[in-house]
Amino acid sequence: MRGRVLEITPPGVTPDFHTAVIRSGELSAAVLGHMHLPYIALARVPVGHVVFVDDWSDLEVALTSSGTLRLLTRSELETPIDLIDTSDLDGAERRQIAYWKPETLGELMFNYWD
Repeated sequence: MRGRVLEITPPGVTPDFHTAVIRSGELSAAVLGHMHLPYIALARVPVGHVVFVDDWSDLEVALTSSGTLRLLTRSELETPIDLIDTSDLDGAERRQIAYWKPETLGELMFNYWD
């Protein structure tokens, strides 16, 4: 796709996800990688307030060609949290949800909570 990685930020206390900013021509996108699961998402740059996108097909193909990562769609990431089965989460994770009150799956998976 002839893109260039401009910046890579590892996860930490906040944010809790990997970020790689990629530029190709006039387009820029942030690739977000979940800290523990093989899920990735595309977001607008800057990433301060995550806005998910899924309209960069060349990047999507490049990211998923190995078959090891699952690219979540914007539609999936915008799924309301009350429609998500969180029964497999442990007590600490449920307390975080109760405290931070994410509204969507994307806010739950890619967040700036401390």
